[in-house]
Amino acid sequence: MFTPEFGMFIAPGCNGIRGAVTMGFIALIAGYVYRFRWYAHAAVVAGAVLLGYVFNFARLCILVLYYIVALHVPSLRSKAEMGDYVIGACLFLLSTFLLFHVVRRLSESPGQIKPSSLTSSSSAGAVAGRSFYLRFAGMLALVLVSCYGVARGYVGTHSGSAAAQRKADQNAPGQFPERIGSYTLTRTWNENLFTGPLIYHWAEYAPADGGAHVSIGISPVMGSHDTLICHSARGEDPIWRDQLSMPTANGPIGFSGSFFNDGATQYLEATTICNSGSCGEYSSDRTHFGFVYSKPTSQSLLSQEAQRPIPILLKVETIDTTLPVEIARQQLTTDLRFFLGSVDLDGLTKPYRQ
Repeated sequence: MFTPEFGMFIAPGCNGIRGAVTMGFIALIAGYVYRFRWYAHAAVVAGAVLLGYVFNFARLCILVLYYIVALHVPSLRSKAEMGDYVIGACLFLLSTFLLFHVVRRLSESPGQIKPSSLTSSSSAGAVAGRSFYLRFAGMLALVLVSCYGVARGYVGTHSGSAAAQRKADQNAPGQFPERIGSYTLTRTWNENLFTGPLIYHWAEYAPADGGAHVSIGISPVMGSHDTLICHSARGEDPIWRDQLSMPTANGPIGFSGSFFNDGATQYLEATTICNSGSCGEYSSDRTHFGFVYSKPTSQSLLSQEAQRPIPILLKVETIDTTLPVEIARQQLTTDLRFFLGSVDLDGLTKPYRQ
């Protein structure tokens, strides 16, 4: 924070992985097109990945300098987000030019290029011509399809009706049932950023026996989100975190659980993501390398009306901070499990999917 009101948060997603992977794929394709030998191809790809990381680091450094300048030029503060995009786009365009300069120089070295398997120059030219036009047609079709989707999404997002709807949704209450099992709705509220955009619709439910209240938040616009990042940004570290499997009205669902003590309360949080009628989230410490992926449905691949993922955050707390951590966590987990046994997450998230 440069001032109490003006600052920047460099999220873990700014680690340069996406830029490095993109540069690596560009080098991989360029090396194939220029018919590099395997060792030259591997060196170009490795150099491109490193170049992506270097230019991402340069992007972050220039962004910090931009914010320092914006301290003295207040009109730049409202353009800081676009400044990030412009700086990144210019730097990665420059890095792509540098990469292709190296590729062209290598292509001029006969020792780095595989010999052509075609002996006749005339037949080679004809085959290369047909191959070029086929590849060009395929690339053009891919670009046109991609541009259509991007243009359609941009127009839909920035149209007057969409902007008016987003503004109305910022203050509209969430849609929650009056009763969930033996729990009764006591209050609802919205959590918004100080600039206005909605983060969560919240509802608090009280059990009939006067036990611990359970709060449930649904985010219709945020997409996939790791709440632990927000806690870390506020300097809050979980005492415990692990995977939770909870029974719901739709069957068992995986949640990412974390337990906190802020000095005034002890509370358990459980998060999951619902998409296309199914819910689940995986988050756990691993001792071995592995992959966790989200399998898209055929409908989302072939349709322009893909359903967005809806994050769900549940919170149950106790004001008894003297209770041992393990006992408090077990009690709150039991309360949350009892509440979720009657929750239809598919029905709760259905109004927000489109």
